[in-house]
Amino acid sequence: MQDGRLVGGIDEAGKGPVIGPMVVCLFEAEEGRLGDLKAAGAADSKTLTERRREEILEKLKGVGSWKLVIISAAELDARGMSLNKFEIGKMAALLSGSRASKVYIDSIEANGERLGEKVRSALPLERQGIEIIARPKADRDYPIVGAASIAAKVTREMEIAKLKEDWGDFGSGYPSDPRTRAFLKAFLAKGTFLPAIVRKSWSTVDSLIAEARQRRLG
Repeated sequence: MQDGRLVGGIDEAGKGPVIGPMVVCLFEAEEGRLGDLKAAGAADSKTLTERRREEILEKLKGVGSWKLVIISAAELDARGMSLNKFEIGKMAALLSGSRASKVYIDSIEANGERLGEKVRSALPLERQGIEIIARPKADRDYPIVGAASIAAKVTREMEIAKLKEDWGDFGSGYPSDPRTRAFLKAFLAKGTFLPAIVRKSWSTVDSLIAEARQRRLG
């Protein structure tokens, strides 16, 4: 990467699922190359197919670079704070080791300006001068955040594929997925412990446990 003002974009993938990790990503590129991100196809990963995301990520390798954290289900369960506060800490950790002088964040709160200040306050003093622009739907509106969105999503999909090699097809891992719910119900019906890949602190698990108990009582 050539010398120049470095700009970053932050987004996550897998915040809602009850199975598998969450991934938070910081994508960095020189300010003069932001147009190249859009030309490469950087956009909100949710609007793209899995194959298209992988194709775009290959192109993005020639434009910028990324850093990410993969957070296991066990770490999410043990976080000891709200999920938003926990994620803000991960964003700050990524930015602490970055040279970016400006960062765009896909805000996890309705008030993006307030979210930006929370991230800033979690940074080391020497990094608090960074310019932070946090907006809802930033992955749609800013290609640098779209690039982070794609890198996070592709990484999570790779991690999910690895888990399925060991545990079988549990679907998408989202609470609304019938296959995911069936996977969880099968363990609960046997009265066995849920596997480590399950986020046991999620309300989905509580409701399924209550449902299983009611069924046994019935």
